Amino acid sequence: MSPHPRRLFVPAALVALLAGLLLPTLAAAQAPPKVEFDLKGYWRTRAVAFFNLYDRDFPQDGARPVDVYYIESVDQIPAEFQNRWQQTHPTDLSSRNMIQGYCRSFPAQCRRTIRNPDRTHWISQRGRFEPIVKFGDRIKVQATIDVFDNVLWGDNENIASTPLFANDASATQIDGTVTDTIKVRRLWVEWSTAFGLVRFGRQPSNWGLGLLANDGNDFKNDFGDAYEGNSFDRIIFATRPISVVRGVAAILSGKPTPDTSKDPLIMAIGFDKLVESSAITFRKQLTDDESVADENAEGDSFIRRSPIWLSDTGDDVWEAIFVVMFKREDMKVGDQVMDLTAGAYVVHRWQKETESRVWIPDFYIDWSFRGFFVKGETYFIRGTTQAIAPQWGKETSANIFGTVWRAGYENSAITGLFEIGHASGDDVILQSEGDVFKGRALHSDYNVGLILYEQMLANRTAEAFVNDPDLQGLWSNGGVYNSTYINPRFKYRPGDITEFRVGVVAAWVDEVDGAIIPFLDREDGTKEGAGDITETKFLGFEIDAGVTFKWADEHVLFTFEGGYMHAGPRMGRMSKYAIPGESATLYTKAQYDRIKRRVENVGTIQARLAFVF
Repeated sequence: MSPHPRRLFVPAALVALLAGLLLPTLAAAQAPPKVEFDLKGYWRTRAVAFFNLYDRDFPQDGARPVDVYYIESVDQIPAEFQNRWQQTHPTDLSSRNMIQGYCRSFPAQCRRTIRNPDRTHWISQRGRFEPIVKFGDRIKVQATIDVFDNVLWGDNENIASTPLFANDASATQIDGTVTDTIKVRRLWVEWSTAFGLVRFGRQPSNWGLGLLANDGNDFKNDFGDAYEGNSFDRIIFATRPISVVRGVAAILSGKPTPDTSKDPLIMAIGFDKLVESSAITFRKQLTDDESVADENAEGDSFIRRSPIWLSDTGDDVWEAIFVVMFKREDMKVGDQVMDLTAGAYVVHRWQKETESRVWIPDFYIDWSFRGFFVKGETYFIRGTTQAIAPQWGKETSANIFGTVWRAGYENSAITGLFEIGHASGDDVILQSEGDVFKGRALHSDYNVGLILYEQMLANRTAEAFVNDPDLQGLWSNGGVYNSTYINPRFKYRPGDITEFRVGVVAAWVDEVDGAIIPFLDREDGTKEGAGDITETKFLGFEIDAGVTFKWADEHVLFTFEGGYMHAGPRMGRMSKYAIPGESATLYTKAQYDRIKRRVENVGTIQARLAFVF
């Protein structure tokens, strides 16, 4: 299959443009540059404890009850109890419920499968090393190497057949996957020329507040950590247009290159290769025949051992990015100084095989004056695709909107701000042709609080999409999802080594889909349905607080933080539990009320120790 000429022209044009701009600087090369080496990064570990994420006595994994007790067979239950159970539960024919009911009455006769499910805790870690090699003043090679990338402490893969005798640790991450103990996440080159900056290789990407493109670097969040971060195989050229003219003039006149760091207008153009050959076997999806071979499959033919798997350009995914930004710091306004950054980041992504054509404009502003500041980011995702359509060969439109704005005041001792954000949601999750997809979360590394988004809604989206591999990309993973929130925060710094933080989160759902966000019962006994939402949209409120200590010239950081959340009605924490009397349950009405009080009040305590270098 020959590549589309129009698709190849765009990146080829960029290469030609860069060659025309950069080759003259090669000719001007002189003595071998001085080589310098630098290393920066951090090691961090975070201990986490949650209370009431799951109920103590009747835990639920999504809509599936979790067995708290275990015996091998119902035959081990005395006949007297079986007869009494059948009399008191005439409509409940489940042997599982009988086993659980017997074990709750006689726990000494059974084994417990899960202990203290209302207390969830773990310890994770990451070492990040970023070596930098500089060749003179113009060329820099940089890498990002992660060691034990968000890996849990301990042996979590049964390396030791008897856990009590464990003496080696696994590389299991928080989501249960096993990762490499050492991972080279990024490696790229930066070349500073008289005309601008060229950067190519696998590199981080960050824009604005980090709602869409977030590099996940450092410790930028007021609460919690960043666990992911974007990395792209990219070539990008960034320049200050006014500087180009001045640079050309300097080269032609033989004068030194002028300092262009104050030129306020910045422009960039770049290209990303997102996918060369997808692992998704489209032909198998189309025919539903497991015997059909695919050029991407690693079956009996092992076809990926030859270059032919690279020949299908239809499944390639490309991305073009365009940036224009005005950045002016220390701008004189009378006898005061003002900083202003404003710009647009535009992304165009396409894939031929799924007929995907997506445009994403993302706007950002950062203004500060006399301690007051306003920051905001707003993006729109528009386009069409067959990649997530409900039926093969059908097209889905995207109409996604995300925004966060904050305003406040800051000086050396205090920071006070008010933040409001929104992520659009779906009232119907891709059930039929013509449905418009709107439910995409903000970036998971843009943290808002510690509980509501980081755990509660993240778990709900995972529960909804876990059985469909094609939709697992729709998990929120802790990002703001299908809601509008407010998040006022206050920080107090009494000295150089201590910072206290407090924040409040309150959130309301955008759209009720009946799956992730449940329909509610009305007081008259009827229930809401699609397009008939009459009850509150309040998801809940959360209070977070923390303190950070900085020692050894800010190389050692210790943070202690915690949060409490009360789930609102729309969170539907009790929608997983049947009401006693309306159906057969293992719990009484009084126990149901206690479950409600527990699971609607969730708390967390967390601590982080980090060494930054």
